[in-house]
Amino acid sequence: MVIAPVVVDSMIVMASGTEFAGIITDVKSAADAQRAQLRFTFNPLSAIVTSLDHARETVTADGLIMGIDVGKTYSSRLGEGIDKLQSSDRFSGLAGLIQGAKQKLKIDDANPNIGFDPGVEIHRPSDAAARLARPAERPRVRAAPVPQ
Repeated sequence: MVIAPVVVDSMIVMASGTEFAGIITDVKSAADAQRAQLRFTFNPLSAIVTSLDHARETVTADGLIMGIDVGKTYSSRLGEGIDKLQSSDRFSGLAGLIQGAKQKLKIDDANPNIGFDPGVEIHRPSDAAARLARPAERPRVRAAPVPQ
């Protein structure tokens, strides 16, 4: 859903509240050291995602959304530290203490797959809106404002 009006040359080309569809063109789940991947385009704009706000994932220049690198999360790094301590006779007790604190604080392992919670903002390039503004190139848009 469009959260703010899209304006091109002082003309609103897409009102806020407009809903439009996207097509998933590439998807891969996270596996071992491979990060999850997702790509979709918005119809009728044929626009790609350029950035995300309020999300853990990143976006490449060609619009591929990349899941998080689980090995770089705080939980993963903490787990690696606990494993190192457990392998030491001298510090294995400390490892148990830290592991207990991790469980008590409910520090879970991160989900490496891509998932968007409500409130994630997906950005598309501004030239996609400009294509809508040119009448000769304007595609048919089936959009309706969301009821208030």
